[in-house]
Amino acid sequence: MKKYQLIVDSCCDIPVEFYEKYDITVINYSISFNERTYQDRKEITADELVSMVEKSKIMPKTEPLSVSLLQQAFEKSLKEAEHLLFLTASSFISSTYDNALYAVKEAELSEKVSVIDSRSISSGIGLQAIGIAQDIEAKLSLEDILARANERRERTRLFFSIQTMDFLQKSGKCFGLTYLLGNKFHIKPIVSIEDGKMQVSTLVKTKKSKKSAKHMAISFLKELKQENIDFNYPVFLPHVGAQKAVKKAIKKLDCNVGDNFVIPVTSSGVIAAHCGDDTIGVAYMAKTNR
Repeated sequence: MKKYQLIVDSCCDIPVEFYEKYDITVINYSISFNERTYQDRKEITADELVSMVEKSKIMPKTEPLSVSLLQQAFEKSLKEAEHLLFLTASSFISSTYDNALYAVKEAELSEKVSVIDSRSISSGIGLQAIGIAQDIEAKLSLEDILARANERRERTRLFFSIQTMDFLQKSGKCFGLTYLLGNKFHIKPIVSIEDGKMQVSTLVKTKKSKKSAKHMAISFLKELKQENIDFNYPVFLPHVGAQKAVKKAIKKLDCNVGDNFVIPVTSSGVIAAHCGDDTIGVAYMAKTNR
């Protein structure tokens, strides 16, 4: 039996092969669309979801991981591991963290399951998952693993360029003014995750994600110049569609950090449900806290 098992929710955006490489278990969110429910990543992809929305004009809804579902997942994993480390999407954005704490308490599993709030989403979770997995491989104590996980989340950087305001507006994640600016005046938000919350970092006047991607790269390159990038972690480009923007971003960043260090990642259906098509992000690990 393994000593530890790392678990994430399907909001975690890392390349598929990384799940196997780092032995990461995934608990999938449910996405409701047109009176049918799909398991994220298993039964529906981000591209499929976007295509269905474009054809039907019906907006999807995501459902948080329920207490009962989490308990079932924990009990299953505990058959193969002594202790579980469950890294969740930000508690300020999703109720999964709170539900997991309740599930652990109700099932009296506090000695066997540690719930960790990533205070991030998408590839921000992915970077932290890699760090935890490496700590498990290094055979660190549970106390050290948890301490390093809490420290690591303060160094996680994540920015998103969102081109389609309808998804954010319908999901309640977008203020009216931002929606008006985005759809009427083509002023798109660059969203950052600060202390677990989505905040507008800057606004860019553009109709194309390629220009927004350029602006996102500025923050990374600024920290690179200050020698504040932790190169023990890759740079991820989570995206929904946005293939041209991804290629442009890789070309620009590879010139500064070297080939094969910047890795594109297809985002989950959960990210697509809230951000829509032509979304691109950049996630990296800094050396210092924000």
